[in-house]
Amino acid sequence: MVRRSLLAASACVGVSMCWSPAWALGTGPTIRDLVEIADIAAPTISPDGRDVAYRIEKPSVAVNDTPTGWYVAPVDGSSPPRKVGDGGMAITTDEGANVELPLWSSDGRFVFYRAQIDGQVQVWRAAADGTGARAITHDAADVEAFQLDEAHHRLVYRVGATRDAIARAEQSEYEDGILIDKTIDVAGGLYHNALIHARPTSWRNTGAWFRSGGLLDAVPRAAHAVDLETLAVSDASDVPPADIGSRTALWGQDKKGWYRIRTDSGDRRGQVAIRIDGTARSLVVTRPDGSAVTCRAAFCSTGRIDLAQWAPRDDVLLVTVTTDNLQQLYLWTVGAPSARLVIQGDGQWSGDRDNYYPCALGSAAIACVRADATTPPRLVSIALTDGKVHDLDTPNVAIAGLGAVHEEDLTWDDGAGQTFIGHLFVPAAAAHGRVPLFISYYICSGYLRGGTGDEEPLVPLAQSGIAALCIQRQSDKAGGGDSVSHYGFALSGIRAIIDRLDARGLIDRTRVGMGGLSFGTEVTAWVASHSNLVAAISTSSTLFEPTYWWFNGVAGRDIQDGFRKGWQIGAPDETPDRWKQISTAANVDLIHAPWLMQMPEQEYRLNMELYSRLTETGKAAELYAFPDEPHIKTQPRHKLAVYQRNLDWFRYWLQAYVDPDPAKADQYRRWQAFAQKPAPATAAQGGPSQSRTQISMSSKVRMRK
Repeated sequence: MVRRSLLAASACVGVSMCWSPAWALGTGPTIRDLVEIADIAAPTISPDGRDVAYRIEKPSVAVNDTPTGWYVAPVDGSSPPRKVGDGGMAITTDEGANVELPLWSSDGRFVFYRAQIDGQVQVWRAAADGTGARAITHDAADVEAFQLDEAHHRLVYRVGATRDAIARAEQSEYEDGILIDKTIDVAGGLYHNALIHARPTSWRNTGAWFRSGGLLDAVPRAAHAVDLETLAVSDASDVPPADIGSRTALWGQDKKGWYRIRTDSGDRRGQVAIRIDGTARSLVVTRPDGSAVTCRAAFCSTGRIDLAQWAPRDDVLLVTVTTDNLQQLYLWTVGAPSARLVIQGDGQWSGDRDNYYPCALGSAAIACVRADATTPPRLVSIALTDGKVHDLDTPNVAIAGLGAVHEEDLTWDDGAGQTFIGHLFVPAAAAHGRVPLFISYYICSGYLRGGTGDEEPLVPLAQSGIAALCIQRQSDKAGGGDSVSHYGFALSGIRAIIDRLDARGLIDRTRVGMGGLSFGTEVTAWVASHSNLVAAISTSSTLFEPTYWWFNGVAGRDIQDGFRKGWQIGAPDETPDRWKQISTAANVDLIHAPWLMQMPEQEYRLNMELYSRLTETGKAAELYAFPDEPHIKTQPRHKLAVYQRNLDWFRYWLQAYVDPDPAKADQYRRWQAFAQKPAPATAAQGGPSQSRTQISMSSKVRMRK
């Protein structure tokens, strides 16, 4: 495929695979580059439409944290961006750095934002001209949310328990013993089992599924106000705490059902929401009188509606629609039969790296975080008059390019009518013969550094001679509510693309590796136990085993209900046949690929039956657990270690390569011992054959320098 332009897209018609050249030439990113890439988030346009405020977060291996800063740039690109304030260290969740929009003062002079500095979270006010920033709250509790009330010359904010109260409660619980009830994630530890606001904190279950918070998260919230001139603090008893900062909500459920994003205009226009019904999405505007307008324009049914945002004043929405790898931005007048396409292109046009927040819409331009598979994040603006794109901030320009690697956008089918999409990084070595292949399956949006969770270094793998493929999960195309059917759908697509790349003469199908996080872990384990496709695997998350059921089974939890709905499974003694189908631990005899597990401390215990069975039966398996890490790892040094070990792992098993670094000698001695064990008999469902293992390992004695 020719790389899609900004204003027009070419389709792969009548072919099963399409190719596109690399975005630029260069040395390509190193593993440390991938860890320390600067991400841009939360672009917000000033009331007069002239400037955009945004945050840059740049992980640092040196400090093992993610420093952030706030910037302002003119939307027309007429002058360089200016730093207006220090954002402190990123406020993190189990999905990485928390994204939240700043607020502009109505006169455009100031930008307000939360910052985590010196172990506390307060609201800061930065002068938009870059002349200074200061904290305007000094609360004994961390500020959770805030909003401006300029009519009363104040800022209103919400807090929970004070930091001292939380520390005292944690110490009291430590001394008196910890009651195991529905709030305890037994697998995640008990005391100071997580980092919240950079402080060791006792993390507890506080809501649906695995929603978590601090020990006193249930304490009633209070609303306070700060006078914007004197900074005097008072109670804000006239404002319900729950309403503060609640205009926009992500991924939730209300009286009308599930929504992907819900945003209130704050005026007579009403509320817009992307409603979810099974695999279908609809764009619905609810007026203050309760009447509803559902989008019937063609663009609302031709792709997946991802994001929506109100225009500053008019009855107009900026709507983001994704079709395969193509993202489109539309301006839609509510109720109109059609919409204006502003721009479209490969990759991502959004307000953050994870496509949770929309681009910022102003009176004259749109400001977006722009990235694609080979182009690191940058901030751009799109003029509403002519669609002209301006680069506003390019913090990653030094690492653009792929070096001796090119990228292909792939589209293929599995022969049964199911279509798949993905991005393939092809090493220069492929020009001289077949190369190994690594596959990641889950989310492949934006700049591809390491698949979901950033753990598998895709470009460095390709630079090392291993083709690296990221396959985008398309949950709206298969499975319904049955997760096992999703696994089967994924396996079908993976088998099909291996067949095609093999037929093309690009890969050696006996040297295929696979890895992933979360759903990617589940698919990797399924492929390893239900096919003979993979020769080595690496995973980052827990799998669903009987242990998982009981660890999360204390009365009052909703995890088991989720199991029944999503996996059609009950207690192990209630549905033993279904558990036999789903449990990887119950099927270790089908696993023949060497298995590396690099898991967060909060999850590794749930995989101990699987790991024990693997090691007891002589399988090649290693498990690393990373302290103080949630579902998605956040500490830069941990990410660096995971990237490097995954690169070493797949180079060893797929290329017979041993890094001569003396610091890694113990690692390779263990792996060499695995390799020299007799290969287990191939199961009926097929693992890698013994001959493949012998051939692959025969070159291990030639330690490459």
